[in-house]
Amino acid sequence: EQDIIEGISTGKDIVSYKDMLSNISMDLSFPLERRTKAIEIYNKHFELDVIELATKISGMYMFSRAKILEEYMYELCVKSNISNNIKIILAKSLGCHGEDIGYIALNVLCKEFSSDHLDISTPIYIDTIKLLFKSEKYRSNAMEYFIGVINNQKIDCDYRYNTILSLENDLGDMESLISNPEDSDDNEENTRIKEDNCKTKSTNEFMSESIKESMNAFFYMEENEMMYRLLSSQYLFQHYDKNNLEEYTNINMENLEYILINIAENPDIEYNLRADATDIVLKFGKNKDRAHRVIMLL
Repeated sequence: EQDIIEGISTGKDIVSYKDMLSNISMDLSFPLERRTKAIEIYNKHFELDVIELATKISGMYMFSRAKILEEYMYELCVKSNISNNIKIILAKSLGCHGEDIGYIALNVLCKEFSSDHLDISTPIYIDTIKLLFKSEKYRSNAMEYFIGVINNQKIDCDYRYNTILSLENDLGDMESLISNPEDSDDNEENTRIKEDNCKTKSTNEFMSESIKESMNAFFYMEENEMMYRLLSSQYLFQHYDKNNLEEYTNINMENLEYILINIAENPDIEYNLRADATDIVLKFGKNKDRAHRVIMLL
């Protein structure tokens, strides 16, 4: 290992060292620890090219689903020092068919990324969290990570609010995946389709609920811009269905209206924002008399 590092640093026959590390990384006959160390060194000195190695490893796993590759990829995801972007590529490949080990790796990565100290972009982090929504075991964790992002004051408020709305698009994409079992004699295939549909419907229900919970969490974060807080409350009222209260189990609509009324009556808040809060109560709330009085004052 030291000879390789010294050879790379001196620039002598660097191509040979690069090929050597690549070969060790891809050769499954080597011990796991040696393959992992080889790709760590490769990542450190040839960072722009390491994605090619990761893609090859992922491709081999997608084709063979070999246990030895599964263990190797998991080791790289949760225990190695390679770049986080490469870890995500490998974790996504592990979980592409709904394997638990893939979701375990994704959860470990999301938990690490939530520290705000790692070299991962916000869009990539959000997409990684969304993948966890498909796992019944880690959905509550994913929701925690997601709310952490949408209430992160270091990120532009408009971007965070629209990130919540993006879940609606994802919900539509998931619904398009639901299909009907074909009328055929292939019972195994029909069973597989039914199982996939059940998983997709379960994910859809969770994502629909997640939009409401995210809007609610966003509203109660007072550091968020008032305009977007009001938009989030309006969304909750617009989508409130008395016949389907499961999605509002953790949402207190009466308290939400109470806060809106207080915003409307607060003279220290900008006129237009007070008017917007009043309008929401007039359209959807119960305290219409108080709202009318505010309108007269305004």
